[in-house]
Amino acid sequence: MKKLEGIIIPCVTPFDENGALRLDWMRENYKKWNASHISGCMALGTNGEFRALSDEEAFEVIRTAAEIMEPEKIFIAGIGRESLHHTIEFLKRLEAAQIRIDYVSVLTPCYFRKLMTDAALIDYYTEIADVSAYPVLLYCAPSYANEVRISAEAIKVLADHPNIAGVKDTSPDMMNAYMDAVGERDDFEVFAGALSNIKTCMERGGKGGILSSANYIPDTCANFIRLYRTMAWSMD
Repeated sequence: MKKLEGIIIPCVTPFDENGALRLDWMRENYKKWNASHISGCMALGTNGEFRALSDEEAFEVIRTAAEIMEPEKIFIAGIGRESLHHTIEFLKRLEAAQIRIDYVSVLTPCYFRKLMTDAALIDYYTEIADVSAYPVLLYCAPSYANEVRISAEAIKVLADHPNIAGVKDTSPDMMNAYMDAVGERDDFEVFAGALSNIKTCMERGGKGGILSSANYIPDTCANFIRLYRTMAWSMD
């Protein structure tokens, strides 16, 4: 399993003026990102407009991106669906196609917000991780998920699952709580999901982030991590 570190791009999914998916434009983007110093790419995160895609389109985006990605770079695929059944069905389709994926990212289900208790989210993620051939990343993004958060207590439980590798935190206020819960572990990564929390992530021992700004300034974002590490080493 590739080490989750550095800057990963949550890649945009391009559409034309008629709303049609443009895989040819996407290929050109990935070629440019391959030539940059980022650690990898994530297809079908929030910037990936996965809510606007059919399952067939989502599959083609992931398949196409995986084919273009340089093998030494990390590739993450977003697979979360509101239904556990549909999430697992989509996951199994990717596995059957033997697509090269390093991690799958699963956004919190959120339509029935009041029912998304710790127990419900723990069950949801545990069942996915139990059957997934790929390591699983939890994805906490309350601004895009009806304000549903994975609690620090639930993170602590889920971090014990051998196939759950970490959490991408795009919340405005959960980073410190996540780090307090699992930040001392070296087998579960708390990864920043926004410029607003990457500094806190790095200060608390995190290894990097999945930043939307890296879509258009990938090397600048990658250099931030390099410079931060250089400064940290010089202060030790």
